[in-house]
Amino acid sequence: MTINEFAQLSRRSSRTIRRWVSSGLLPARRVPLGSDFSAFRYELDRENLHLAGEIHKRHMRKLSGCAPGLWRHLQWRLGESGSMI
Repeated sequence: MTINEFAQLSRRSSRTIRRWVSSGLLPARRVPLGSDFSAFRYELDRENLHLAGEIHKRHMRKLSGCAPGLWRHLQWRLGESGSMI
C-alpha cells in the first residue's frame, strides 16, 4: 500500500509516516517508477499497521518526560484508551 493509504488507515499524517520511513522506524520497500532511477515511491505492508501505534506510543513516552514506572502507573490508572492530555 502507498504511504497515503497507510497514513489514512493508521490515522496519522502522511508526513509523519514519511518521517518514520526515512528514519528507519517503519519498514518500507522502495519501488522504482519507470526507467528514471531517481523516481521511486515507497510501499508499506498492511501487516506493519500495528507498528504505527507502537511508534507513536514510544514517541509520546519520550515527550512526556515521565519515568518508565510512572508511565506504566499512569497507563494503568487511565486505562489503555485514556489520554494524558
